[in-house]
Amino acid sequence: MLKEHATLFARLNQCADALAAGAAAGASAHIASIAAAAAPSWRQDGVLALCAAAALPLIARFDGLYESRRRDRIAAVAGTVGLAALKTAVVLLPAGALIGHPAAGAAAVLGAAAAALALVVKYAALHALLRTARLRGYDVRRVLVVGTSAEAAAYAGTLAAHGGWGLAVAGHLDERPLLGGGGVPAAWRPGAAAARAPVTALADVLAREAVDEVVFVLPSACLPAAEPYLRLLEAHGTSYRVISPLLASPLAFKADPVPSLVFEATRLTPEKLFAKRAFDCACASFLLLVLGPALAAIALAVRLCDGAPVLFSQERVGLRGRRFRLYKFRTMVPEAEALKAGLAARNEARGPVFKMRRDPRVTALGAFLRFFSLDELPQLFNVIRGDMSLVGPRPALPAEVAQYDVRQRRRLSVPPGMTCLWQVSGRSEIPFERWIALDLAYIDNWSFLSDLALLAATIPAVLVARGAR
Repeated sequence: MLKEHATLFARLNQCADALAAGAAAGASAHIASIAAAAAPSWRQDGVLALCAAAALPLIARFDGLYESRRRDRIAAVAGTVGLAALKTAVVLLPAGALIGHPAAGAAAVLGAAAAALALVVKYAALHALLRTARLRGYDVRRVLVVGTSAEAAAYAGTLAAHGGWGLAVAGHLDERPLLGGGGVPAAWRPGAAAARAPVTALADVLAREAVDEVVFVLPSACLPAAEPYLRLLEAHGTSYRVISPLLASPLAFKADPVPSLVFEATRLTPEKLFAKRAFDCACASFLLLVLGPALAAIALAVRLCDGAPVLFSQERVGLRGRRFRLYKFRTMVPEAEALKAGLAARNEARGPVFKMRRDPRVTALGAFLRFFSLDELPQLFNVIRGDMSLVGPRPALPAEVAQYDVRQRRRLSVPPGMTCLWQVSGRSEIPFERWIALDLAYIDNWSFLSDLALLAATIPAVLVARGAR
């Protein structure tokens, strides 16, 4: 689907803007009354504040303020806010006259100006905060560029020169096969980018590396031949954008300084991921504070009953193929990983996963912890670190991901989670194909309310322990 802009982050942004605009406009209207030597009326000032709170964010939305601003300078944002404020003043002027405000003209102008100033200050602070975070390596998206032309090199250079955008170029793929050329990388040319592989190796690159977005910088003649690779990315769950002279027209989709056509693979756009991350951090921190004594008691029980180590860590695959260490309370004997190969014939699950109803490696205490999913609680630290989310597909092992087909790899297009549809629908009783279908359904139909519903459904699912192994 084409990129959506009515994201949760945008709605939260609009609410914050409405509060800021309303407060600034109301205070300015009150000051205008005092300056006009008229008796101020909180009722009239309140009406103008409500008008500003409703009008300015709505007008700003139509002016594109709530689209992705990752690549924009703060001056561009300020210009959009200023234009929206000017239109808001046109709304406030008749509103002030209609309610009989003693200084309707001054209240409209000052109110709109103050509201614009409040919003610019807010966006400047947010812009500086995000830019600093991205320069320090947070919220960085890895971009693979298909194209070796001078235009592709210039595009990559622009991204490298603006570290605050948080877009790191992972390399270039040679576009010559799209024109019927050879499948080997082209020789480097002055002003062009060196290719690491032909575009025909796109699937292999995606399987080996973490790639958040693929950018096609192509001549118009290449676009028809690029369609199979665009379909591959859609099935894989990787976002892409197409930049071509064909799009350089007034009708082009201009989400960025360069006219481009954008495809977002999931409903979880970068703005939504930002809001989801903020929610995860707040909830995980609260849960760790509340459950701290319980975690300490479980750790002590594991140490006394099963010895050291208390925690079990394992490499898992996260968003876009990124590797991370997942933490659990240890529920198996220390040599469990070495014993797994000898139990492969007793695997009760289909597909690239290992499940046993009576796994001999599980300790007595471990079976109890697994029954109520208490062994998963240390993953709250993974959530705070940013490796995982509270809700999302369960993180898979690298060996399991290596066996995924293109459609199954779309599980990696969202952050892995502590709970998901699989967790509340029967867990180990669900066959692998159904498990994948549930994860893809979650990705395709994601919403903030669905996350809340899954979190609420997890509590009874854990207590009943259906499908726990």
